[in-house]
Amino acid sequence: MREDMWRMNKAGTISLQDHETGGDGHDEAVNTILIASSDALASRKLAALLTEEGYTVWVTDNGARVVEACDWQQPDLVIVDDDMPIIGGHDATRLIKRLFSGSYVPVLLMTADGDVSARIRYLEDGGDDYISKSCVICNFKLILAKIRAMLRISTLYWKLEQQRQALEEHKQMVQAEQQTARHLFEKFLHAEALESPAIRYLQKSMGLFNGDLLLAAHKPAGGMRVMVGDMTGHGLSAAVGSVPASEIFYSMTAKGYTVGDILIEINNKLRRLLPTGNFCAASIIDFEVNRQQIAVWNGGMPDVLLLDGKRRAVKETVSSCALPLGIVDGEALNTSVVHVDIMPGDLLYLCSDGITEGRNPQGEMYGARRLAASILRQGREGKGFDAIREDFESFVADAPISDDTTLVEITCSRGLLEQDGSEAAADPGNMRMPTKWAVELRLDADTLKEADPRPLLTQLVMDLQGMQKHRDRLFTILAELFSNALEHGVLGLDSALKRDHQGFVEYYAQRKQRLDDLENGWIRIALEHFPEGCGGELHITVEDSGRGFDHQGRQASLAGNTTSSGRGIALVQSMCREVTYNDEGNLVHAIYAWDNCEPPCQAGG
Repeated sequence: MREDMWRMNKAGTISLQDHETGGDGHDEAVNTILIASSDALASRKLAALLTEEGYTVWVTDNGARVVEACDWQQPDLVIVDDDMPIIGGHDATRLIKRLFSGSYVPVLLMTADGDVSARIRYLEDGGDDYISKSCVICNFKLILAKIRAMLRISTLYWKLEQQRQALEEHKQMVQAEQQTARHLFEKFLHAEALESPAIRYLQKSMGLFNGDLLLAAHKPAGGMRVMVGDMTGHGLSAAVGSVPASEIFYSMTAKGYTVGDILIEINNKLRRLLPTGNFCAASIIDFEVNRQQIAVWNGGMPDVLLLDGKRRAVKETVSSCALPLGIVDGEALNTSVVHVDIMPGDLLYLCSDGITEGRNPQGEMYGARRLAASILRQGREGKGFDAIREDFESFVADAPISDDTTLVEITCSRGLLEQDGSEAAADPGNMRMPTKWAVELRLDADTLKEADPRPLLTQLVMDLQGMQKHRDRLFTILAELFSNALEHGVLGLDSALKRDHQGFVEYYAQRKQRLDDLENGWIRIALEHFPEGCGGELHITVEDSGRGFDHQGRQASLAGNTTSSGRGIALVQSMCREVTYNDEGNLVHAIYAWDNCEPPCQAGG
């Protein structure tokens, strides 16, 4: 039995070896005190008095043993004698404090009366307080008050430590949830179209979540649509609005809806969901690959710049002409777009105000002029997007980020921006067994003014038959046949007007005017499907109330035709098994053969 350390209680003394303990020794109900002193009389007297007060007391006669005891059991308080063999009180205190560096265990020094220098040195070395040996005999209440004060501090420490641990666990849980949410946000918002070599971009968020939107999607009939948005605020509260906006953008673009349709739908959705005062500034670029033209809408964003790819000069600037999304009713939203001619090699630049309003450490703003100057300078020097990005980053240097930032460069190239048919791969979960069905739609004059049936009919076929990998080709066929019926049949327009840019503008001005003035007229669209093997034949009939048009004179070959007109019928013929017109040209019947056994061949092949 070890006789060098004893536990004191009201019944006498029990050897340390007879006592088994576990854990850290911290007991909120009964405090444990270790006493180490070579003065047997003082230590036993103090132990007895403390035991009478309800404390569990352990006693030893040297510093080495008290350090050893602390190594396997954490006491609530330690009292060490200044003068002890092997390890003195000062050294024992340093060792004990080192053992409990991650927690708080108060240590008091028991000194001889009047030894002020030893007390000062002890407190400076990290001790918590001191007591006089004489007080053990004559003023135990003072010792007891000091011990209780130290234990109150220790209790407060443990409560704070528990709260800190709880906060740390909560913080880690929140961070894990935020990382998961961020991952889902990025997966949801990021589309494969952004991986196009035609698109270069810089995006930085002020916090964990980005309040800026960067969306890109291929359109069913070819071309691409790109949207840059800037939600009010920063972080998660700003990013929340990104989900419905991006969902609408992607789904409606895939179904062939126009920019105006998408803007109105996003606007109405955000207006319903977001708190008052929150909105989304945005700019949208709509590429029409067959027209060498883009449509630009800018609502509350910095200027969209078009750089001439050859002359390296600013070719066009499109400033904001509409309110941001989510402020006014959809009917009051200006959805008018600006049409801009483009040439292969031209460069488009879009950004959020985090770029133009970015500040350097001196508080100076980067500004739209500096951005335009950087774009021109880097363009003329042939350094490209990376140099523009580096110019901005070197300007702001290590200044705190005050806003989410987005900068986008798009190379205007038909080969890069036109959709590859391989991207329209079918989702096996959306496939249907070929079945026989039929549907017919008749649109009168009032409906023709307001509605576009092409996205609706394309989606209807997808829902009925699951022809996902044929969506783009089907949309193109419906779009061409419907456009011919409306523009050449009902409205009587001549596509020969589209011989040049001015004629193109005139053609669509006439289209708008004649459609606004339309009082009579109709278009009938009938779809009938016949199953065949693992696919089928979709019979498409489009009839209009017009006088017809010279369809034979418009059946120009696709090969070598680089004009803005005369390609539609030939394009439909290249995709369909059969295309026939009646003599007048106001009724067309097309047969599109499809299957899910082999991927569809490319248009024009």
